[in-house]
Amino acid sequence: MPKRFIEGLEIGNLSQAEHLLKDSLEGFFNLFNNAPVSMSITIPGKRKFFAANPKFLEKFGYAEHELLGKNSLELGIIPEESFLKIGDGLSVNGFIENEFLTCFHRDGTPIHTVISFKPINLLNKDYILASFLDVTAMVEKQKIIEQQHKEIMDSISYARIIQNSIFPTQAQIDRQFAANFILNYPKNIIGGDFFWLRKNAEKVYFALADCTGHGVPAAMISMLAFKLLNRFVREYKLESPNEFINQLNSEFKINTPDFGDSPEEIFDGLEIFLGCINKVSLRLEYAGASRPAFVVRKNELTVLRTDKKHVNLFTTSLDGEFSNYSFQLEPGDRIYLFSDGIVDQFGGPRDKKFGYIRFETLILEIQDHPLSVQKTILQREFLQWKAQGNNEQTDDVFVVALEV
Repeated sequence: MPKRFIEGLEIGNLSQAEHLLKDSLEGFFNLFNNAPVSMSITIPGKRKFFAANPKFLEKFGYAEHELLGKNSLELGIIPEESFLKIGDGLSVNGFIENEFLTCFHRDGTPIHTVISFKPINLLNKDYILASFLDVTAMVEKQKIIEQQHKEIMDSISYARIIQNSIFPTQAQIDRQFAANFILNYPKNIIGGDFFWLRKNAEKVYFALADCTGHGVPAAMISMLAFKLLNRFVREYKLESPNEFINQLNSEFKINTPDFGDSPEEIFDGLEIFLGCINKVSLRLEYAGASRPAFVVRKNELTVLRTDKKHVNLFTTSLDGEFSNYSFQLEPGDRIYLFSDGIVDQFGGPRDKKFGYIRFETLILEIQDHPLSVQKTILQREFLQWKAQGNNEQTDDVFVVALEV
């Protein structure tokens, strides 16, 4: 008697072979019909349905007899573009594995799936076995998250518009300093660094402040600080720069009394350089909290150092009063104010901080250029430094230049 082989097994007679085939086929369809995901079997070519498991019928809303002899394009389950793309993938690769596809229920409801298509052979006939994993719930959650993220980002962007609206306009700055520039790169759309300017008789008050951290919390502190500085001129009639800074700490506690009752002490702070120029004598009075400034005259740079302590916000901790300093300006002098964001930025070929020495050197190197050109050079140098190290921005960056 001739011997037959099925999947490597030696079979002695035809009836035994048929029995094994039957058991194998029944086992396959048992798995197919009880699969936890939607599955279908189609005929290669036009991919007409040959079979679909109960999960598939339930998921897409069809009875099995409605599928037979038709394909998913004709039934509207898969859009034409996707149907053709699947055909191309099967022609080129012979299979498709774990691709995202939006299918449709018979009532038009979208069903987001991850699909796999692979060839199989049943009773010496070729078919395509397809599985559809429903990920609609995950996709819908992701859409909600994306929408919430968009709303948050839109709110932050609008908050920046509000913040910028209370800060000095370019026209206001130009009226006091004919040549000037502001370089402002918040880390997160909105930031805690700000420039303040106020004219009072023959004196011009100005300040650059750097609030703790960045983003929305720092921006909220900056707006309160800006409001207080205006009040010090308008209502309190303060004149000396150190008086402004000394007053900030007590005013923050007055304006935010609930922080004093918090079980956790909040150590937010503010660094600031605040100056006052007498436009007649060009005498500069200044005070500061851990923020220096530069004055460049005829290619010589002078560092205007201030007290090495912070303005302590929301706490009862006081480091003592701030001192007042003075410097005699001359026409053509250039004053540079800056937050620590630019000097603390990591980057460059060795992934180091930009640093004060490099910043001072750069300021001197660009003195032959007008301030408008200097701004462009500083922008380029900062962005190139950051890009070399492939680093994210470390902090808010704010640089102001004013020509006397």
